[in-house]
Amino acid sequence: MANWNMVTIAQQAIDHVGSKVLPEEIAAIAKRHSVLAAGTAWVPIPGASAAAEIANIWLMFKQINDALGLELSKHKLKTLASGIVAELGAWALIQVGVVNLLKFIPGVGTASSGVIGMAIYSAVTYTSAYVYLKMISRLAADELMAMDAEALKAEVADCMEDSKGEIEHVMKDAKETFKDVKNEYTDDDAAAFHDIAEAVTEDGLPEARFCPQCGAKLKDGARFCMACGARI
Repeated sequence: MANWNMVTIAQQAIDHVGSKVLPEEIAAIAKRHSVLAAGTAWVPIPGASAAAEIANIWLMFKQINDALGLELSKHKLKTLASGIVAELGAWALIQVGVVNLLKFIPGVGTASSGVIGMAIYSAVTYTSAYVYLKMISRLAADELMAMDAEALKAEVADCMEDSKGEIEHVMKDAKETFKDVKNEYTDDDAAAFHDIAEAVTEDGLPEARFCPQCGAKLKDGARFCMACGARI
């Protein structure tokens, strides 16, 4: 099994923090949000699509934290989400830039960028989960929680520099894995992503609560998810 496998890095993070969760559960969270990220490609406004993608990754990190028993403020999670996406390297930024530029072409933009972008956004999301788990496996929980925004950004940069070749493999594998994500993307996924995008506030963070199991939007005070039945 390759050392950049998602289950492997999830197990390393679990062992590091002493959690009892199964690595497959963490990998499933990454897979779920990577599929949801396909919806980013169909947001017609470049700035809005970026905010929705960061919000989706932020929510993914929060669900990973909940599974591992870690607590980080939403602004720290946003800093991590933004920092990891920004540091993913020239390949990811160029690809996402092409997707956004296509959106400005009348009659071609949204459709063409959507087809190209589904796999790219999904791969970026999946790789972001890998990098985040890599960071968790490198740091003590209290050290991670004590870091300010600048320290978090620096740690993201250091982690990615130290694991550059590994992360490049993850990105390539993820792009290949999600090249047919359009065939997996269901109406339920579209609805879940729409809820995430709609809940994005002015500071780029989702204000509403979402199910940690399936990502569906929760009603105020809900103890169970109406979509999948998971206990909240």
